Amino acid sequence: MRRRIGRKTGSLILAAALIAVSAQPVMAEQGENEAQGQISVRAGEAADMPAVETDEVTWTGGKLKIPVSLGGYSADELIVVLNEKNENGLVISSRLLDIEGENAVCDMVSFVDVTGEEWFAKAGDHFRTVAFESAETRETIAEDDVTIHVPDDSVKWQVSETTLVFDGSQDVVFHFVNGTNCFELEAVDLLGIFTGMGGEGDPVTVVPDMTDGFTCDMAAGTLTIDKDALKETLASAVSYNGGTLPDEIAVNARAVTKDGESFYFNRVPYEGSSTVTNTAWWLDISDLDLDGGTEPAPGWVQVEFAGADGASVSEEDADLISSSALEYLQENYADELAALGEGYEVSVRMDIAERGEENIPDEIKEAFSQAAGGSEIGKYYEISVLADVVSGGEAIDGLEGIVIPSLSREVTVDLKIPAGLQKEGRVYTMLHYSGGKASALETVGTKDTVSFKTASFSPYALAYKDAAGSASAADGNAAPKTGDGTGAAGAMGMMLLTAAASAVLYGGRKSKENA
Repeated sequence: MRRRIGRKTGSLILAAALIAVSAQPVMAEQGENEAQGQISVRAGEAADMPAVETDEVTWTGGKLKIPVSLGGYSADELIVVLNEKNENGLVISSRLLDIEGENAVCDMVSFVDVTGEEWFAKAGDHFRTVAFESAETRETIAEDDVTIHVPDDSVKWQVSETTLVFDGSQDVVFHFVNGTNCFELEAVDLLGIFTGMGGEGDPVTVVPDMTDGFTCDMAAGTLTIDKDALKETLASAVSYNGGTLPDEIAVNARAVTKDGESFYFNRVPYEGSSTVTNTAWWLDISDLDLDGGTEPAPGWVQVEFAGADGASVSEEDADLISSSALEYLQENYADELAALGEGYEVSVRMDIAERGEENIPDEIKEAFSQAAGGSEIGKYYEISVLADVVSGGEAIDGLEGIVIPSLSREVTVDLKIPAGLQKEGRVYTMLHYSGGKASALETVGTKDTVSFKTASFSPYALAYKDAAGSASAADGNAAPKTGDGTGAAGAMGMMLLTAAASAVLYGGRKSKENA
């Protein structure tokens, strides 16, 4: 069923951020006024409305492609969202759609919805709504219903929760059943080792991802990890962190489908929560002796984090932050580092600090207000990346607290929304002030977390706007023992900022060669 909500007269301004909206305004009939939160349709303009060009789309793997017409709009003027609604018409989950040619598209296999199931992971028909929104005002312009059909001959892969004993004397072999058609896995290309949440009696030792040292037989459904490669990886982690490993560790396996989607596939539902999944594969290493383990390979890095509770970045992005910091130091402090020879290390940290409104200059607040449009400013932050050059365990005078102004490319930061700002259906946008002006960043929000991309650091602000018909704030979900949730903040292998280990990057010529 197609619902035309109309086009606002005048021009639209290109929005700097595309966000996934968790709830949409209710339908307005032609002739309703703007005081009711909708835009009335002008005579003769219905043909200019964006629309879905089909009632049903069959998903055959890879990206979901929904044929659309943008009407009288350009792609830059629209935000397009795929919504799931409950029986009361309230949006309960959303997925941002990108415009590619004549299609609205998104990855499907790797996205988890509010039931804990991958979207359309079961064969059959799934009823959804495509909402076309103004990129300037975030108001819904038009909505179309669409049915997503998953063929009956597509069977999802299967994994079971398994704990294997590893004492270093044998290879590790995990088993799974591969999927078919839409859900066929082609390869496993990375293993992430997770050691816990860092609670009392549960030490955290950040382990480097394994990109080799394992083989995968997709037809037989076996993942084999070489015992020596695994021991070297774990010993490297202990050496870098100066810590210990818990008796049990999780193995997160990243798979690639035949259609090119990449995600961690060995997940099972987390007991007691419908919205959280947990890694299925665990190792009991209580009898593993790592004494005399090899030294870590030069160039593998970590980052120490400080500041806002509940923030995180992926291990890949942490590596990028560290390598960018080292490059900056080598370019701008070459003489000082050369004088130290090879006897120095670099410690890198990201600091996320909340700032009161009274501590924000008026011109910055005004810039944020303009960038927010009709949204409210809920919280101000100062985000910084700092580096210390360390020798003999002590920071060197004049080489501590060095501000790293930017990174070689963007990283994604996941930040917990303060409890007082959390609300179902609320739309969040992270704003960034740089070069004398503020702009909205590409932001993805859930009811308690925002994820945003950035490559430079200075003042930030979290803006929000309540959508019509949004539900009231709900309680948070239980966290899995691997620390992995769903949605934007649920990627496996995340390093919790509040449980960070010491960040060390070996200096001298070896560091530069391996950065």
